[in-house]
Amino acid sequence: MRLRTVGKWFIAAAFIATVGCKANEDYSPDQRTTFERYLDGRGVEYTQQNGVYRVIGNSNRDGYDSATILDYGDSAYLYYAAYLFSSSSPTLYYSNMSSVADSVPGLNTEYWPSDPFKIKLGATPMISGMGNGLPGCREGDSVALFITSDLAYGADRVGMVPPNSPVMMIVNVEKVIK
Repeated sequence: MRLRTVGKWFIAAAFIATVGCKANEDYSPDQRTTFERYLDGRGVEYTQQNGVYRVIGNSNRDGYDSATILDYGDSAYLYYAAYLFSSSSPTLYYSNMSSVADSVPGLNTEYWPSDPFKIKLGATPMISGMGNGLPGCREGDSVALFITSDLAYGADRVGMVPPNSPVMMIVNVEKVIK
């Protein structure tokens, strides 16, 4: 009798694992479609690079064409704000830009650093989407990166970021060091 019960549970568990498991579901195609609709609906020019949608917000500035370009192996100083992406109202979950973080009512930023984030592109740990979207950015760029969950935190919950959440990062590339 006991063996029969265990066998039923095993069959049920195997069925759920193969058919009903959401952990392996690929959310990125739907998230890409949402990004494209969001950006196209606003008439924003964007590029897609390494799976990341990228918008350079200030490419019409003086000196853009001669600004130093960030590439793998280069160091850079960045300010950024990270948001849970929602086409209606993105939610800030982290920033090292005190002007952005301080503008969110009720957000305790007492322990958040406000110094630029120094990176070596390709060596400094960061979410894949940020690392994928930064090559080719120029010193002085203000760039928005739209990152699918598979290139952000995947199926993991990280702080206030729920599993399988797409994110948007606003990054200011302050300095590039070759």
